[in-house]
Amino acid sequence: VITSDITLKIHRSDKKFNPEKLVANLQNLSPFYLVLENGTIDYVTSLGWDKLKKTELNLRIDKKQTLYELHAVSSAFKNVHLTGRFSYNKGIFSESMVKLKDFDLSKLKWFARRGILKSAIDLNSQIILEKNTLNIAFTSLNPWIIIKKLPQERLQGTYIEGIVLIKGGEFQTTLNPVILKYPKVKGFLKVTKDKKNYKVDLR
Repeated sequence: VITSDITLKIHRSDKKFNPEKLVANLQNLSPFYLVLENGTIDYVTSLGWDKLKKTELNLRIDKKQTLYELHAVSSAFKNVHLTGRFSYNKGIFSESMVKLKDFDLSKLKWFARRGILKSAIDLNSQIILEKNTLNIAFTSLNPWIIIKKLPQERLQGTYIEGIVLIKGGEFQTTLNPVILKYPKVKGFLKVTKDKKNYKVDLR
């Protein structure tokens, strides 16, 4: 299927994600190939609504895996490039690469309500799902944020590198290193959550 200048709307479901059901639906669609040119995608996440514009999407579904590549712009970021694969031939495995340019957190209601007035974040991320564990590795160069409590100041970073691990109701986030220009900070941050408690390690 090759199409252009259409709008897709994606709603967030409150149901628990079921990877086996997703695999069955994809295999029922197979073989399927979609090329979307200059499309618009309205979608909702736990952080709020956003809209992808000028979307270029290539999607290929077969019995063993789904391949995808997407380029788009948005009010929340200057552009995004996403590539990846979702394999279900022998178990479930997913790997994606994401590049975001000038990500403005304030465009998402969840962050805006918590005092983010403006930001510009360039983000490179690798996302892997394997054996029911989600691994997210990311880096950011020269990010900055303006918050409501300090509207005249720009919190300026130099380099941030982190890893997020999520499995079941537990997660662990590690930022190492965190290097900021203003305020001047160089350190390490680790946040761990089990089914009951949070633990923070800051150095």
